[in-house]
Order: sequence, then structure tokens, then C-alpha cells
Amino acid sequence: MQQPLVILFLGLALSPIARAEGIADCPDLKPFTARYAVYRDHELAGETVSRLEALENGHYRYSVETYGTHGWARLLGVRIEESSEFMVHDNEVLPIHFKYRKAIALSTKKRSAVYNWSTRQAHGDGGDGPWSMHLDGPVTDKALVNFALMLSTCRGDQHPKFTVIKRGKASPWTYRRDGRYKVPTPLGDFIGIRVDRIHPNPNRHTTTWHIPEFGFIAARLDHDDPEDPPVSMLLMALERDGKSLHAQIEHD
Repeated sequence: MQQPLVILFLGLALSPIARAEGIADCPDLKPFTARYAVYRDHELAGETVSRLEALENGHYRYSVETYGTHGWARLLGVRIEESSEFMVHDNEVLPIHFKYRKAIALSTKKRSAVYNWSTRQAHGDGGDGPWSMHLDGPVTDKALVNFALMLSTCRGDQHPKFTVIKRGKASPWTYRRDGRYKVPTPLGDFIGIRVDRIHPNPNRHTTTWHIPEFGFIAARLDHDDPEDPPVSMLLMALERDGKSLHAQIEHD
């Protein structure tokens, strides 16, 4: 069976480089569409599309859609949709309306949440019943945390930390910024900033590489969990600021 040569990027080493003095100013919230190839256990399994949209009410929407295109993921009709309408206040990304839907075979799960920052109250449906909570400070949701990390990386934060709400429960998600690397991607080689998530389980590892040239969008993600096959995502196409980039995939 012919396999896309893009899978070779999963095995390429990422080379650290000397840290440049300073960092580019954080970009405006420019809408974008980023498409990723998703690999599970080193086999192509699906595609993920992340988008940032500007809304007419002055808010923004960040969304992530993942669907199976190969193997069991395709046969089972895997499709996961997450979206978060949000606003930016005092450099904080604050969610307003979160929606989640996961469909596999004949099973569908849904979750939602609404955040009222004037009353500092949040409520939602976690799929197993309604919940409500008081907001003591800035929080984010499971989808929006990815965009918040992008902006945090742009600002140069060395140890980003977010309070993530999931099913009405707050959990701290902490990260560590780890230098600048030459990152091979299907779109070419770029200088990227490595960020590692610090999981409560030290045997779990999640690493993203954010590209300043792309407005700090992640060009690659690697996730290793001792209880599941490894998962990787590679940026294959990007539309942003009136420009489009697409990987040229060759076959052997």
C-alpha cells in the first residue's frame, strides 16, 4: 500500500537553536483556518480543522473539528466538534459559550456551557446533568485553552497556567516553554517554540511547536500516554491574513 511521505516528518528530529533576542509583538486576532493530518499509532487516522472567526458582536469564535478519514476512525464515523465563543479582556481570553459534540458509530455525546462575566456565574450541561458554578477568576474551556496557549506563547510566558472548566469542574493546566527549535513540517522547515504540558501523571507527555511566522499557530503536536497509542498532528494547510499555504504530498 502506498503511504504519504508526510509520515516521515513524524520521525525527524527537531533541532534546538540559539534563542533570539526578544520576540515579535503579539499579532492581532486575525481569523485563520488550519488543517492538520492526525496520526494514531503512526498511522494516518483523520483530519483536524481549527478556525478562528471574528463575530459581528465584537466577540470571536475558536473551533476545532476532528473526523476520521482512515482505518477504524473512518469506519466508525468518528467526528468531534468543539467551539467556544469568547472575548478578550485585560489580555485574558474569556469564554462565553462552549459547545461540544462527539459522534462515534451510533453513540453521540454533547456538552455545553455558558459564562456570564458580569455576574461571574457559569452554568452548563456536562452530558450527565446540569451544573453551575461561581467564577472566582479567569477560566477557559477544553477547546479555547489551545488558543489561549497560542497567545501566551506569543507573549513569551515561560510557565503558562490556565484554569480549565470541564463538566463544571475546574482543573489547573500548566505548561513549560522550552526554547526555539527548527521544526520540519509538510509545509517546510520553520523556527518554532516548543511548549510542554505538565501532566499530573509524569508518564503522559504533550508537546506543541508554535511558529511565530504563522502567528504562533501550532504546526505540530505530539501526545504520548502509556495507556493509549501515541497521537500526532501535523499542519498541512493554513489560511491566514490573505495568504494560503498547502503541503505538497508525494507518494512512494
